Amino acid sequence: MSDELFELGRRLVHETTARDRTCTGELTLKIKLKADRSGLVATSYEIKRKDPSKSTTPGFAYLTAGGNLTSENPRQAELPGLREVPGGRANSPPREPTVGRDIDDRSNRAAPREV
Repeated sequence: MSDELFELGRRLVHETTARDRTCTGELTLKIKLKADRSGLVATSYEIKRKDPSKSTTPGFAYLTAGGNLTSENPRQAELPGLREVPGGRANSPPREPTVGRDIDDRSNRAAPREV
């Protein structure tokens, strides 16, 4: 039973890391007892492990009035004049982070001078 519990824990860690959310598994121990007239009791057990389901990401689509699926919301109004700009942000190289202090950080202010 220890091996089954360890394996379930290992798989739960893997799936929660892959999904970045909680997952559920299950370990069931079933013990059977069978007694005869002489008072002898035979025991047996069964261990079942239910692993977390594999990582899947739900997809979403919209139904059109005609019953077709589309990735664009048919009820969403379109903005006229919008166009895709080549070389936009998606194609730009990543920016270097800027270093500086927060505007609201007053702890680094210079002391006032006396006149």
